[in-house]
Amino acid sequence: MDISSYTTNTHDISSISKLNTTNISNITSAGVNIKNLNINKEYSNCESALEFFIISLCKNLNINPRQAIALLSNNRKYLTIMCFKGLKQDFTQILSWLNDINVNINILINILKNLNDEKSISMTFATLGVGIYSKCLEISAVANVILYHLSKEFDMDWDWFKNEGITLFMFAMDRHPQIRTNLLETITSLTKGKSETFMNILLMGLKSNE
Repeated sequence: MDISSYTTNTHDISSISKLNTTNISNITSAGVNIKNLNINKEYSNCESALEFFIISLCKNLNINPRQAIALLSNNRKYLTIMCFKGLKQDFTQILSWLNDINVNINILINILKNLNDEKSISMTFATLGVGIYSKCLEISAVANVILYHLSKEFDMDWDWFKNEGITLFMFAMDRHPQIRTNLLETITSLTKGKSETFMNILLMGLKSNE
């Protein structure tokens, strides 16, 4: 996935209400009944990581479940744009969303452990990883902290890291040198015990940016 192309897309999602919510069957099939979903539900009562993310997006971005699902669909294209550009150049709501997740990270970790599902773990890394790709230093920093916590509990999806993750981290290290050391600590934790695999992925990432 070419993440960089998202930031130059002519579609402007400055208003979340413009999101297309008609083609979301690939997300709803994951078992979340959005018609009966209570967005005021406690995170600790969520039955899946997807439900956790939908409710957290609804709470912090003031949107409905279908709009939240739209943000998570299509390889998280619009969520990526929002993290990068903000909402009308305002990052307050996105930062609030990530801070909320950071505060409740242990609940999310427990949900993932109870599920013991690799797809849910992969989706979690991919969803939160887009926060790294932000023009806003605070958003990139909080997203990095969350990924660091997750890296201590789970093995990441190497396909995600190869196709997206390495691009996210390289962008963040270039744009936000203030947190470069923290980003490198997270990368080290994510790639623990697999230094050779990481180096191969890093070289591929460097070549693709040439």
